Amino acid sequence: MLELTNSRGLDGLPILSRQGLAIDDRHVKGPLIDRKLAEPAKVSRIQHFGQRRGVPRHPARPRLTSRVASGVRVSANSSRGSSMRRSQALYVEVLIRADVETIWALTQDPDLHPRWDLRFSRIEPTGSDSAGRSRFRYERALPLHVIRGEGVSLGEKTRDDGIRTSALAFSTDDRLSPLRSGRGYWRYVPTAEGVRFITGYDYQPGWGRVADLVMRPAILWMTAWSFDRLRIWAERGEEPNRWPLLSVVWFWHSGRPRASRCRTVPPRDGAMADAPQTLQKVSVS
Repeated sequence: MLELTNSRGLDGLPILSRQGLAIDDRHVKGPLIDRKLAEPAKVSRIQHFGQRRGVPRHPARPRLTSRVASGVRVSANSSRGSSMRRSQALYVEVLIRADVETIWALTQDPDLHPRWDLRFSRIEPTGSDSAGRSRFRYERALPLHVIRGEGVSLGEKTRDDGIRTSALAFSTDDRLSPLRSGRGYWRYVPTAEGVRFITGYDYQPGWGRVADLVMRPAILWMTAWSFDRLRIWAERGEEPNRWPLLSVVWFWHSGRPRASRCRTVPPRDGAMADAPQTLQKVSVS
């Protein structure tokens, strides 16, 4: 039974009480973008230095626009580096057949959140401001080291369309952390079948771009696996400690958390296209 009437989440908003959920008594209880290029003009001869007449050596890509977390629309090919970063933003979506209040409680309570999310071992609120932003410290325990950082979150649960959102920014100076700093959001979208729980986020690699080619898919998998573990908790009441990371290889359990149940392909406009406006109001300074 979940009793959280007097609790407040990381976003500074009260967590409503919810019954029927088993929680340990220790807690407060594009399509691909169409990029058809114009047919190059027929080349009649080769100019000096190998330049072809009629078309550039590399045909120009169409100018598309993408909306990024800052809310500013920028050219998708304004620079190769920034375009690459936008295309690499992570996206995970899972359908949870539970009411939105239950999901809000499990994701916003700083004691409950680390229990299902592999990316955190501990979250400690450190205060809030008049704008509703909540600050916190986080930890991720590794076998021989504990990564520590800080973050800011801001939630909204009174939108006219019924959608709830939570925006977050985080940062760490720990050189052993694969994520140095980043920003992202959660969206809670009620539907007739349940709640679409969605995240989109991006970060600065802590180990460099080359190492991030390996780490980014691993972090995407961790996020998706954690989302499915959250789904199991919300739908079936099975607490996360029943499904440790080792359960990944418990092939005889068909009901174990699996990242493959989540959608990880972002919408056509990108993982950050639906970021709430509140994401512009959070930063770690």
